[in-house]
Amino acid sequence: MLEQQIQKIIELRHDAPYDILGPHPVAGKRALTIRAFLPRAEQAYVLADGKGKREMRRLHPDGLFAIDIPGVTELEYRLVTVDANGHADTFHDPYAVRKPFFTQADGRAFQRGALDALSGKLGAHPRVKKGLRGINFTLWAPHASRVSVVGSFNQWDGRRHPLERHDSGVWEVFIPDLELGELYKYEIRNAEGAVFLKPDPLAFQTEIYPHNAAFICDLKRHHDWHDRLWLARLQETPGWTLPVAVHRVDFGAGSASPERVSRYSQLQELVLPHLRAHGSTHVELALWTFDETVSSYFAPNPRYGRPAELMAFIDACHQHGIGVILDWIPPLLPREGQELSWFDGSRIYDADAPDAPNLLAFDLERPEVRNFLLANAQFWHQVYHVDALRTDVRTYAARLKGHPMTADLRFLLRENAAIGATLTETESAVLAGHLGIAPPEPVARDTLMRAAHDAIQDGKDASHGAGDGAKLQHEDSGPLWKEPTKQRPYIARRFTDPHALLGPHPLAEPGLCVVRALLPDAEAPCLLLESAPNLLHPLQWVPEDRLFEAIVAADPTALRYRLNATEHGCNHTFVDPYAATFSFLGDQDCYLFAEGNHYQIYERLGAHVCEVDGQAGVNFAVWAPNAQRISVVGPFNYWDGRRHPLRLRPGSGIWELFVPGLGEGELYKFEIVPRSGPAFLKTDPYAFYTEVPPGTASVVYDPDGKYPWHDGEWVERRAQNKVWERPVAIYEVHSGSWRRKADGEFLSYRELADQLIPYVLEMGFTHIEFLPLAEHPYGPSWGYQISNFYAPTARYGRPEELMELIDRCHQHGIGVILDWVPAHFPKDAHAMAWFDGTCLYEHADPRQGEHPDWGTLIFNYGRHEIENFLIANALYWLKTFHFDGLRVDAVASMLYLDYSKKDWIPNQYGGNENLEAIEFLKHTNAVVHAQFPGVMMIAEESTAWPNVSRPTHMGGLGFGFKWNMGWMHDVLSYMKEQPEHRRHHHHKLDFGLSYAFNENFILSLSHDEVVHLKKSLLGKMPGNERQQFANLRVLYAFMYGHPGKKLIFMGGEFGQPSEWNHDGELEWPLLRQPHHQRLQTFVGALNRLYARERALYQVDFRGAGFEWLDAGGAETSVLGFVRKARDPREALLFVLNFSDRHYSHYRIGAPYPTTYREVFHSDAHEYGGSSKIVPGYAITAEEVFSHGFAFSIVLNLPPFSAVVLRPDPLKLE
Repeated sequence: MLEQQIQKIIELRHDAPYDILGPHPVAGKRALTIRAFLPRAEQAYVLADGKGKREMRRLHPDGLFAIDIPGVTELEYRLVTVDANGHADTFHDPYAVRKPFFTQADGRAFQRGALDALSGKLGAHPRVKKGLRGINFTLWAPHASRVSVVGSFNQWDGRRHPLERHDSGVWEVFIPDLELGELYKYEIRNAEGAVFLKPDPLAFQTEIYPHNAAFICDLKRHHDWHDRLWLARLQETPGWTLPVAVHRVDFGAGSASPERVSRYSQLQELVLPHLRAHGSTHVELALWTFDETVSSYFAPNPRYGRPAELMAFIDACHQHGIGVILDWIPPLLPREGQELSWFDGSRIYDADAPDAPNLLAFDLERPEVRNFLLANAQFWHQVYHVDALRTDVRTYAARLKGHPMTADLRFLLRENAAIGATLTETESAVLAGHLGIAPPEPVARDTLMRAAHDAIQDGKDASHGAGDGAKLQHEDSGPLWKEPTKQRPYIARRFTDPHALLGPHPLAEPGLCVVRALLPDAEAPCLLLESAPNLLHPLQWVPEDRLFEAIVAADPTALRYRLNATEHGCNHTFVDPYAATFSFLGDQDCYLFAEGNHYQIYERLGAHVCEVDGQAGVNFAVWAPNAQRISVVGPFNYWDGRRHPLRLRPGSGIWELFVPGLGEGELYKFEIVPRSGPAFLKTDPYAFYTEVPPGTASVVYDPDGKYPWHDGEWVERRAQNKVWERPVAIYEVHSGSWRRKADGEFLSYRELADQLIPYVLEMGFTHIEFLPLAEHPYGPSWGYQISNFYAPTARYGRPEELMELIDRCHQHGIGVILDWVPAHFPKDAHAMAWFDGTCLYEHADPRQGEHPDWGTLIFNYGRHEIENFLIANALYWLKTFHFDGLRVDAVASMLYLDYSKKDWIPNQYGGNENLEAIEFLKHTNAVVHAQFPGVMMIAEESTAWPNVSRPTHMGGLGFGFKWNMGWMHDVLSYMKEQPEHRRHHHHKLDFGLSYAFNENFILSLSHDEVVHLKKSLLGKMPGNERQQFANLRVLYAFMYGHPGKKLIFMGGEFGQPSEWNHDGELEWPLLRQPHHQRLQTFVGALNRLYARERALYQVDFRGAGFEWLDAGGAETSVLGFVRKARDPREALLFVLNFSDRHYSHYRIGAPYPTTYREVFHSDAHEYGGSSKIVPGYAITAEEVFSHGFAFSIVLNLPPFSAVVLRPDPLKLE
């Protein structure tokens, strides 16, 4: 049971972390077990009792630590962690204090919808528990399977602070030592395993949209109130018996307020004098526009300032006898941009609005939602001292009536007729009195209780004085909001052709045209005609469409103009993106893409710098056929999805827009409105460059011409060379952990070239294979969970620096191979998962679309556009970066529908073969070999699938090479055995030769074999230190003598004793120790022997290049064989002793009656052995029958040694 719980913690699917983590008494003993999940820690310690640090043991390689402390059942302690860079951190354990702040009684009251002061229970609040100060996080997410709080305090790592689930669906954790001001969000895993981030719906202060993290804050510290007299007088004056005249203040663009307020801090200076001068009794504040994305309705709109500034204004109003009304949450909201929608992967807050498909309604049938809304109203009354809330109670009224939480609340009715139509006059009066609501009056339905602002028209003061009784006087300037179903499609944010509305359009009257522009935050926008650049044409606000427009005398097809506006305090002039319709993609592009045959689609989709009608800019194009709307957003438009909607090309699913004035280096994302649910941001799947993680924005970048290549001769030779007849010794490298700077930072691509290339040359390797270099958000995935398939990771520098690295390798005769991952992609919300609101790149059915082992998604290879995306990606890396080969990861998982699955769907014939993936692999290999002859296509395929490395016309998959996973598994299994037991496992050494020529094999000792507690290569070897190094040398000698190309993962060449750690560099200081330095020398010598002897590589894949001398030496643990070149006279004899016995006179058959000269010996003193080797030592064959040969030789074989002999040419007499 404990093991299952631990596994849940590791797999990030635990909902009761306190059951495992923190301190736990040991049953039946006076002792305490402390467990901690610390994924970034290399070492962890417990600090307690003033006795110094006690080291915790690692229970799991992913970062679960534990320690048993005898003699105590309770303990006050702190945790100390040390990361891979040696940085230490000391902190109190969040799971040492379990007492919940959100009690069972709170949960029951919340489930009834009657929890008073909910805003003080849910959210993030400073607390003290057991004498520890910290922050208590509480969230309602009843259908989530796991919730974590992430933020600046834990590097946004969802593994660090999972919350505990209560029966009420509320999750909670207390984190000691946290300070006010930290940013945070919640990482939520739904029942299907999808992981996404959500802001805190009860946060008191948030970032400015599109950023939506919350700040930990304590509102009690924000303002000292001085309005006690006002509040006391208000208590003495029930209801709305005072004369009321309301002045409404809107913020930002489109504001009807004459003061044009854009900050809370301006309210006292600009608005308060106006209120006093015109006799206003109340000011009404509209903090949010109807269609604005709101992270938390408990936080003032951060676009306009800080909570303290708003409090200061409200306090000042009260001190001057002026009440404050706040526009409250409308009962109906737009579907897009609602953070509350699908909050925990299900619809806990919202439901579809009746007869309004573009709107959402709060699900008032849920008591918790009613509690949330009334707690919000209560919050604004109690915390901000707001005097009344104005809302449309058509939906709310029936549910608010009689609720105990409404006793101290004051509401104003927005639509009197709505409540009057459902309640009698008496009932309305009772409800109004109970809620503190102004009783409805028999006035016209459109008489909204909205802003009675002082309108300035035609230079005349049209302000109104105070009226009598409870009547609010106002200027009727139209409804506060209209249902989007009654507006133009664009205003519903579902418009697929913005050019049809925006930009210049003819009017019915000849010679006139209208220019429309969407400028949500603009002040005083104007039109500047090219024909009259000094003449400003003001753009008028059209409230029913929420657009600006101007009518000019011009032909719209010939009109040339610019727009000018002040936005966010900056005035700028720019070209209208909708001034002309431009398509970067032609019909042929769309046709080929739909067919899966557009091999340069990356030159059309994505972001491309180009010029249209003499105007430079960037064309954005993205494939998202099921989206309702797509906009490009970035700093250039304040990340506002309303500004630059893209146009959908009918029938293609491709959206595009040319934005003038943009250039390289711009950050951008796509804001996508799906058919259901809120809008979300996605990175560009075709982006060539991205922000450095954890940033996720794409960057406009043109790779063409960025680097002057100097490898023309290399590329030409590569196309002529028969690589299968050439030496291939691959050094596998993880760029982020081969070496690091002194401060622990990554080497750049250029710095890697400076250090790696000389090292590879010195070691004699012919190729470097880099673990995946495409951008990936999660570093510990080693690059195998790719979010941006076309972008080299920005961790190590710019793309042109990677080009330079590869070019310099080629200039030094080193080939470069890229690890390519078309098998799967991660579920990260910003990347390709659920890209357009549907399963676009992945299969919808998880039985086809998910890898249960890796928690990743599987590409839908049967969709032509997906196949095209991946094939073009392979070609892109080869063309743009001049890679010499692609090692295709996890091919076995692509070939089989039931790979590592209990539940799966057979193919159309009932089999387990993934027919679409098979065709994709064949298609990819065929195109690559046709366009880039000489390039290596390498399959990491671990099963017995036939003909992986055979041409497609012969029924193969078309790869050039295949990793020999069977050989690696068998040989390492053999090498782990104690020498005395090896005779029982001798078949593991020679079995590989029974199938060695079925494929073009690469013998790999890769990164996968030195992680996850498998031990390093040296650590796998038995015996003492000297024996371990000797065993490793004989393993390498066997590998280099065995048919097949070679691959060694970094660190293996000098015998790193510990497992590979991606969070630090290799243990280079070990080279100061003789054993490690001599092993490194040995591997270099072996590489040079391999490169100069054609017998070792020229006939790797045919039986003619290999001959057994002694395969049956199980009792002696000795192997002997001959390797031959195309000319069999070029041969080498390998004799290897895998035992711990010294055979001073070992006779073995010799294929030729000649003299044999020793060319290599693994036990040489210079390699760390004990033998004194005489260069060119000669042994003459004797006519003594042995091992089936008429002639034989006698060798001296030290323990764990390998000797390589070359026969002298035969002398014919």
